[in-house]
Parts: sequence; C-alpha cells; structure tokens
Amino acid sequence: MSAVLQARLPIATAHTAITSAHRYTGAEALSASIVDEVAQADEVVVSALRLAGAEVSKRGEAQAALKEELYRDLVTALRDPPALF
Repeated sequence: MSAVLQARLPIATAHTAITSAHRYTGAEALSASIVDEVAQADEVVVSALRLAGAEVSKRGEAQAALKEELYRDLVTALRDPPALF
C-alpha cells in the first residue's frame, strides 16, 4: 500500500496519509490531489460512470505499456513485494 500511495500522491500528502492516518474530507482529498473530483453521495455512481466512460477509449496495449513504464517502481513492488521481516 505504501508503494501505491507514493506512486500516486505528492510526497507531502503521502507522508501525512501514511504517518498520521488522517481521514480526509472530500474537499481535503481534492485539495491534496488524492481524488480528481468530488461528488455528492447521490451522484457518485453517475460521476463514476462518466469518468469511466471517458477512459474506455484509452484502453489497449499502448496505454497499458505507457502506464506500466510510468509506474515501473510500483508495478515491480506489486509483482515482487519486499519481505517485511
């Protein structure tokens, strides 16, 4: 999980999330770049479907290769997690 947070969040946000277990409100999560947008509870499904629909055209081998390269350290950590003890 640490690798995911470090790969996806600004370092200051990852540090706060990892070390303090801070619970973010929607507005705080948006401000900290944890989420791309905030939706009201009754609009979450509609917003999620809209966002997913926008990504459908981007799927494919080329996009997968680009994301794997972008997140190479994360992919490596997920495929071969470090021993903790």
